[in-house]
Amino acid sequence: MSKEWVEEVESPSEAIQIHTPSLIIQCNIRDDMMGVRYNPTVGANIMSTPFASAYFSNEPLAPTNKALRIAPQSNLKGLGLLHNITIYHDKVKMVLDFHIFDIQDFDIMIGHPLEKLFTNSPKTRELDIKLGRDTFTIPITRAKNSVAESLP
Repeated sequence: MSKEWVEEVESPSEAIQIHTPSLIIQCNIRDDMMGVRYNPTVGANIMSTPFASAYFSNEPLAPTNKALRIAPQSNLKGLGLLHNITIYHDKVKMVLDFHIFDIQDFDIMIGHPLEKLFTNSPKTRELDIKLGRDTFTIPITRAKNSVAESLP
């Protein structure tokens, strides 16, 4: 079992919540163009179980302890975490991790603030991240959204 999978299991369980309406953006996943929900306030990428089974049935699921709050006092338990799923939007390649839930409301949601990548694709294909006084440049093809993934 990889280090990030172990860290995901050991991390504290917080319920993922969807507070605001989502936008629909067009993305290419496994050579299929489809509408994907985009909501940068969620803080996690989410995929439905039927969608994961249809598109990624051969991919291993990492254990997770995340839950999705679907109503007050009602949480839906996460079924696993899919790592390194490639998505394209406007010729920008993103490799994202998705929490899998048995939901019916949507197939896939990107829940991290990637709006700058969607609206103005950077010409350098790099993402600058500033932590304190230090700035790190990461190629977009290697950018990760997982809390368990450490920066290069």
